Amino acid sequence: MDAMEFPVKFSKSGTSRLTDGTPDYYRQLLALGAITEPHSLPITPDFGIWDPTFNAVEKGQFVLHAARFVPEVEIGQIDSSIDDSGQNVVSFSFTIRG
Repeated sequence: MDAMEFPVKFSKSGTSRLTDGTPDYYRQLLALGAITEPHSLPITPDFGIWDPTFNAVEKGQFVLHAARFVPEVEIGQIDSSIDDSGQNVVSFSFTIRG
């Protein structure tokens, strides 16, 4: 039995592992950090951002999280807002260091 590798991409044809160091790889890591609440992962309890369900994501917290857990990237811009349906919308840009 094969183990599931991280991070993965889901598509109509199934799943595939994202290639380390690609923009999609880092985009997925950052997005997972934005939707994971701290203390929900036993191995890395500090990974994630506190639940922003009723507030926009704290931009500073997102940048600090990225610097700590994904130091290979530099956050260029981050926008966070609550849309008309009450959904938290986060968009960000980044560059890969080096």
